[in-house]
Amino acid sequence: MKIHATITRVLFPLMFSLMVSLFESLLVSCAQQGGQSSSNSSLESVGPTVELTQPPKPVLLVDLQRYAGTWYEIASYPQWFQRGCNCTRARYSKKDDGTIAVVNSCNRESVDGKYSVAEGTAVVQKDPAGSNSRLKVYFFLPWLRLFGGDYWIIGLDEEHRWAVVGDPSKKYLWILSRTPSLDDAELRRGKSVIESNGLDLTALQWTVQKGCVYP
Repeated sequence: MKIHATITRVLFPLMFSLMVSLFESLLVSCAQQGGQSSSNSSLESVGPTVELTQPPKPVLLVDLQRYAGTWYEIASYPQWFQRGCNCTRARYSKKDDGTIAVVNSCNRESVDGKYSVAEGTAVVQKDPAGSNSRLKVYFFLPWLRLFGGDYWIIGLDEEHRWAVVGDPSKKYLWILSRTPSLDDAELRRGKSVIESNGLDLTALQWTVQKGCVYP
């Protein structure tokens, strides 16, 4: 009886946590895939409501080794899974098998709030044109490669000072920088990429990076 009680006490929270993670991954996946199912309907999201015409155009080639490292989120379309996030960062590192380890982090509710981390794996998607800038990111049991979210690099500074990341549904968008802030000239270049892809600049939510306590 004691063994049974111990197993129940240990396994039940674990299984519950896995179920929650699966549900969240399904929501993200369905939200993105659903946005691709019809090009004539308006899309509802926590982020912007958009009329899907042509998907954003990814850059052709990315030096993924150079792209690795830490990026700071400057702005993004608001999403439920980032609610309450400040000081948001992403860290990428290329693995021996060619995939990319992903560590997303933020401080919840304030610049020195609770540290929150999500770890996953990004996989380059095959492209007839030879592009390597379309990736899928998997957070729930990433080794199974299920319920991935699209990660398209649609803008990238030659010196890798900033990047713009979106997805084919136009419901997800991030401006990333190698530093916690981006000067006006570079920000204008990033915004130009967003506008040229038919994305809504007014829907961006600017990320708090000032006064952050980074672990």
